[in-house]
Amino acid sequence: MTSAYENPQGNSLRRVKTLAAMICGAIKTSKSYLHSLGSELPQDIDSESRVKNVKRWLTNKYTDYEVSFLPFIEPILESRISQNKEMVFAIDGSEAGQGCTVLMISLTIGNRAIPICWLVKKCKKGHLPAKMHLEVFTILHQLLNGYKKVVVLGDGEFDNGDVITACSDWEWRFVFRTAKNTKIYDGEEQYPIQSLKPQGNEKFMIAHDIAYTKDQHGPVNAIVWTERNWDNPLYLLSNFELSYTFAFYYRKRWSIETLFGDIKSRGFNIHKSKLTDYQRVAKLLIVICLAYILIFKLGNQEQNSPLISKITRKDRMDLSIFTIGKKLVKHCIKNAINIVFSFSKNCFISTV
Repeated sequence: MTSAYENPQGNSLRRVKTLAAMICGAIKTSKSYLHSLGSELPQDIDSESRVKNVKRWLTNKYTDYEVSFLPFIEPILESRISQNKEMVFAIDGSEAGQGCTVLMISLTIGNRAIPICWLVKKCKKGHLPAKMHLEVFTILHQLLNGYKKVVVLGDGEFDNGDVITACSDWEWRFVFRTAKNTKIYDGEEQYPIQSLKPQGNEKFMIAHDIAYTKDQHGPVNAIVWTERNWDNPLYLLSNFELSYTFAFYYRKRWSIETLFGDIKSRGFNIHKSKLTDYQRVAKLLIVICLAYILIFKLGNQEQNSPLISKITRKDRMDLSIFTIGKKLVKHCIKNAINIVFSFSKNCFISTV
């Protein structure tokens, strides 16, 4: 991990080592409790001292997002920018800690996602202010340094006018879900988006260059999307012109749901952490997201490993990359097999 820093020394090096130990504790125990994170600290100290060390890291002013997470995620973004690759981001909120909600933006990779940036607020899910949406998008915009080959996806609460205006100003593409009673304005006509109906066997109905809500934000394209097996249609706002395009991208929004599942019930149970302070929860996410990325990298690198037959049936190929990585870690711990974890290079299993 020290390769992400410029020759850390003294207290800085100690904080990096503590972070590495906490990541190992999260991976080994699959939990986000303080005593679980401290379980892999190398010092010969009692359980209470391990918890105190973890608390000290979570409250230290030098262990924030910019110092402790950004150095590991910047190379991923810079690599894609240098190759002029399109980047698709999804935004969503989820519970973390006790009584806190995290608003996170993730980068979609295949059917999975990598956490990029987030904000945490002391509130219940669904009660995040609209200005917080714009704030986290602004953080992403700063990270991308003006890069424009970007698509952003969001569920119903992210269709506010400030966010859509910002995305348009930054020349980003977007697809946001909206409510069925959202008022749209087509010239002098005003009607709810749910009044749009696909014709015959068509799946889509699009109204181009409309404004929406009483403030008449826009212009955007309003879309109604139906599928035979859906109980209700989806109502979307986008600056894509073609139906198959916004449908292709919006399906990728599900990746952040799987990410939350991986850092919660399928992975590290961050929603069961006893932390109540939103600032500490934000720093806890640094540890858990780095642990997630390492497991993801290991599963991706070793998905064709000969050890796969040791962790699942040969005829079963439906495991996610994260689940493969997690099962490989458990197998290697049980059988004393070395794992080489790295952010700057490939993670791999060493049988030497």
